[in-house]
Amino acid sequence: MNESKYSKQDVTLLRELTILAINLYSSKYNNGAISNLYVQSELANFSRIYYFYFIKDCKTEEEKLKVMTQQFLENCAKSIVEHYQIIASYRHKASSSSMNQFSELSFALETTITMMINVIEPLSTKNPSQTLMPDLFLKLFMQAIGVLKMLNYDLSTEAYSTWRTLHEAECVVKLLVEGGSELQTTYKKHILYSNVYRRMYQENDNTKKVFADLKAEMAEHGLKSKDMKKFIEYGWLYSCKTFDSSNPLYKLNFRDGLQKAAGLEEYNTSYEVASEITHSSPIFFYSNASLLGDISIVNLSDTIIRSINYFDTYVTNLGIANNDFNLIKSVYVHNLIKHSQIKEESFYTKYKDFIFEETEEGDLTISDEIKPILNTDHI
Repeated sequence: MNESKYSKQDVTLLRELTILAINLYSSKYNNGAISNLYVQSELANFSRIYYFYFIKDCKTEEEKLKVMTQQFLENCAKSIVEHYQIIASYRHKASSSSMNQFSELSFALETTITMMINVIEPLSTKNPSQTLMPDLFLKLFMQAIGVLKMLNYDLSTEAYSTWRTLHEAECVVKLLVEGGSELQTTYKKHILYSNVYRRMYQENDNTKKVFADLKAEMAEHGLKSKDMKKFIEYGWLYSCKTFDSSNPLYKLNFRDGLQKAAGLEEYNTSYEVASEITHSSPIFFYSNASLLGDISIVNLSDTIIRSINYFDTYVTNLGIANNDFNLIKSVYVHNLIKHSQIKEESFYTKYKDFIFEETEEGDLTISDEIKPILNTDHI
């Protein structure tokens, strides 16, 4: 049956089912559902799901009446109310155990990130040949909003694994801002390499030349065909001043290449744990959600603050003035730093005996082995 075509009978029966569900929910939970338009709308959605399922095989209006008897409508309403309450309870549980979206830190993050998106979006064309850096900055802050929303909905493990991608993006953006237009041109060349390698373009003389250039450049660095994928992804690092290709400790990968060149090695352990979660190791199934949520909040705050500094450097180098951005980096960043520092202090106090170790200089750093990462004491 086409649900977009309601008969008068459909309207009458569906309205009756919806009213039964609303009245029952209101009386059972004494929560004013009758006057709450949001609750009414959701109960109406439930009613439509039930109604159109049970009359899906009906050929005539008479058959619908035989199925949707008064008793059957009341039974459906009871089921709808029970299942809606499960969803409502889950939402309440998630909001009470997550990072409250109305907390000062969450509000500081949301306002700062959203204002940054508002500033960057008009600059982005999603065409790397024209607006590479605005495109990358925009994607970074959009990813940050995603992490924040997951934290608001008690999806701590998911937020933590998504932060992993955000961290990778930060490393790329940081190096490209520091490397200027020359490095950005090299990065765009590797985007082209990637597109040709993945056959995004129909093969022609131009794509053959790109492949020839790619292989020639690989040969200059002593790389073979088996190294092509990692060269396409990380080969632009050879043009980074902070990537020492003569040092065997530097390699074409994330940890020993991109992250090391960006000077963000302090996140090694956090990144490795996030990688294990992403690949569904036991940590994914038995992670300590509270800990991962707290780490995600701290990491997200720090990433945003640093990324705004990168953007400031970028627009300053180009001589771009923007009053909205000036307001963000003064008022909003000041507020974000204040509340993120409060969170960091409570985080260190809460976990210092578990996941931190003291360096020779007396500083605290994350231990290579995060002890309480798994909830597996019973094993």
